[in-house]
Amino acid sequence: MVPKNPIGAGRYILELVSNLKDQERSFKLKLFSRSDDRARWERLLNQDDRITNVLPNSRPLRLAYENLLLKRDLREINLLHSPHYTVPMGLKIPLIVNIHDLIFFENPGFHQIAKVAYFKNQIKTAVKKADVIICGTDYIKNKIESRFNPKGLVKVVPYGVNIKEFEPSSNKDLADTEILMKLNVDFPYLLYVGTIEPRKKVDELIKAFRLLVSKNLVDQNLKLLLVGKFGWKCESVKELLQQYDDNRIVQAGYLDQKYVPPLFRRATAVIYPSQTEGFGLPVLEAMAARSPVITTSGSVMEHFAKDSATYFQSGDIEDLSAKILQITTGYCESFKLDIGSSIANEFSWINSTRKHIELYESIL
Repeated sequence: MVPKNPIGAGRYILELVSNLKDQERSFKLKLFSRSDDRARWERLLNQDDRITNVLPNSRPLRLAYENLLLKRDLREINLLHSPHYTVPMGLKIPLIVNIHDLIFFENPGFHQIAKVAYFKNQIKTAVKKADVIICGTDYIKNKIESRFNPKGLVKVVPYGVNIKEFEPSSNKDLADTEILMKLNVDFPYLLYVGTIEPRKKVDELIKAFRLLVSKNLVDQNLKLLLVGKFGWKCESVKELLQQYDDNRIVQAGYLDQKYVPPLFRRATAVIYPSQTEGFGLPVLEAMAARSPVITTSGSVMEHFAKDSATYFQSGDIEDLSAKILQITTGYCESFKLDIGSSIANEFSWINSTRKHIELYESIL
């Protein structure tokens, strides 16, 4: 199930399907969709013979269907790719499952109790039954293999980024300015993109920014722009936003993907303070946009961003504050941006899709 406003794994699924539609060679794509989501997939695929809208709309019914009844509708299917943990009971065909992260095991407090119990069980089932497990980085692969004894192979297939969409260009300057004016975004600004929930540590970002503001260490016009919807347990962030209601922090909510690349390109810095992730797609997108990046040390983001980003210790607000000051005072070596751009160019949704196809064909 892909949410109406897709992020993370939802973006991964949309990009994968979008690229698979033109790459069918030895297989035909069949997509199982929620009943109320068919229109989106029809627009994406430009036809409807690949779409089966059998999944119930409500989450409890959909999960029950996926576990108990989906196998009934797979009689003419030769391979099932389940992109978000779930494994149908009694499945008789080869299975590929994505395990994006192990947060349900390592940091269960970052999720609702009911979700933790359900998805821990699904992941345990997946490692026992899947012929191939897909994850985004070696960082997550090593975690899976050290915690479990998977039946099948664990394959790394990185997420991607649309380089042409994110890379800066003088040809994009006017359009970028018009989009930011439409969004009422003032310069300069620090940018956070992602859901606002406990593991993202947006509260620490706000505190670090306000520390600099209170000491008059940053430009008086500098703002902190938060792009993303409120998730669960976000009361602490809402309280901080009310406490600091002086227009220095702007909560823009969820924005359509078309608005995101200009925001990255024009940001003074992109800050992604998440404590734990499966990949950290906004960091890769910021690298593609040649924006200075500040993110969490020892995280999966450091694993792929390497020397292109500036890192701080999660939980250390003064450290984060110091790294923001470092960037905003102009201390961001151009070589970091060059490294980030070079790394981002190694990632693409086309390459990611090609690796998926190789996996499909190796099983079929």
